Formats: sequence, C-alpha cells, structure tokens
Amino acid sequence: MKKNNRVRLWSARPDTLCQAQWRGLSDLLDDNERRQAARFRFAADQRAYVLAHGLRRLALAEWLQVPAASLRFGATASGQPLLLGAWRQAVFFSHSHTREAVLVALSADAVVGVDVESTRGPAMDAALLASFIAPPEVAPADFYFHWTALEAYWKAAGTGLSAGQPRLHLARNAAGHWLAAPGPCVARTAITARPMQIVPLTAPPACRASLALGTPAGRQSPPAGRAGWLIEERDFATDGDALPALH
Repeated sequence: MKKNNRVRLWSARPDTLCQAQWRGLSDLLDDNERRQAARFRFAADQRAYVLAHGLRRLALAEWLQVPAASLRFGATASGQPLLLGAWRQAVFFSHSHTREAVLVALSADAVVGVDVESTRGPAMDAALLASFIAPPEVAPADFYFHWTALEAYWKAAGTGLSAGQPRLHLARNAAGHWLAAPGPCVARTAITARPMQIVPLTAPPACRASLALGTPAGRQSPPAGRAGWLIEERDFATDGDALPALH
C-alpha cells in the first residue's frame, strides 16, 4: 500500500464536552454558521451543529496548517459544503452529525463522504430504501447500514442525496469488502458518478455510520477495503490536543 492512500477520520460526542470547549467551538464559527445554529429549536441539535462545524474547522486547520478562524466556507450548486480560497494542497472533506455523534473525514487522496445516523426511535421501514438502492442480495436489508452508505456515497460524489438519481447498487466483492456503484439512470441527470468503496464504521451506542471512498480522476485506486487505505481514526475527547487550540 502506498503511504499516501490516507484518510483521517475525526469523531466526537456532544455529551463529552465541557463548557469551555463549547465556548471555544462557538467562537470559531463565522456569522453564517452562528445564524444556522441559532435556528435549531432544541439545544441538543444546536450543540451537535456547533460541534460538527467547529470540529470541521479544527480538523481542516490542522491538515492545512492554517488558523481555524481563517477558513471560509461556501456551497456548491447542489448545496454541498465548499472550502473557499486557494490552497497549496487539495483536500477533500465531509462531515455528519446527530445528537449523539459527530464525524469529520478528510483526505488528499480520496473523495470522501461520511454519514452517521441515530438508531433511536421507531424502527425504520426498509421500503424507504427502494427508491434509492437496488434490492440487496440478502434480505432483510440492514436499513441503517444501507442508508448511511447511500448518504455517504452521494456526499463523496459531490451532489448529496436527491430525487432523480440512479439507484445505488451495494455488494461485497470476493474479499468481502463493500463496493457501491450507481445503476442505469432513471432520469436525466448531470451527475458523473464512479464506483466507490464503503467502509462500515464503529459508531457510538445507538448510532450507525459509513464512510465512502472514491479515487479522484486520474489516480489509481488502491485495493478495496481498509487494507487499501490508511484510515487514521481520531477521537476529539482523547486526541483533541493535536488540534489547534480553542481560543
């Protein structure tokens, strides 16, 4: 495996942060992010949003070796987050949050998408997957694995999940690793999608999470599965000292 096939995955749990950390994370956000955070009705959702966007800033700042407050974000035409400005190195990133967990993925070598979902509440109807994912070979479908894989895939594709996209096919290869690829297009779309690897992630209790990894155009794909990628997992609670200080 080449050393540059590297992905960094940060995780955090809102219920583990102290007040000083919350103040520091809030102070990092720009005016637009603060307005978005203030729109949440429930404090738990607001805290998850602040942690997700603050951790995204800190993780990117460490990766790029720049002050966290200097980063500016926009959005693509499809609403996906975009890091503004010119940088010496390319960086692909994705983040996701629930009330229970936050994930941030970064890589210079792979387009990435990450999704985490809470499994609390009523059981989800697997029929909801039918419009987005081709029927799995093994039934019944593992709803939360398939849903997080679906969300992660389309984040990595740069579009996010939306109506009119081709259904995704998820299957294991001979080595047992998950691969995802879109099927025939059922509607006119400008999406250019490539097969990607799906890595089920270890998530906090009452959560499920998946990571999608796609090789940028012009680069050779590593072997499928974790053996083909160096996935550096970091926990904000135990590894946060490696990030820029919260001022």
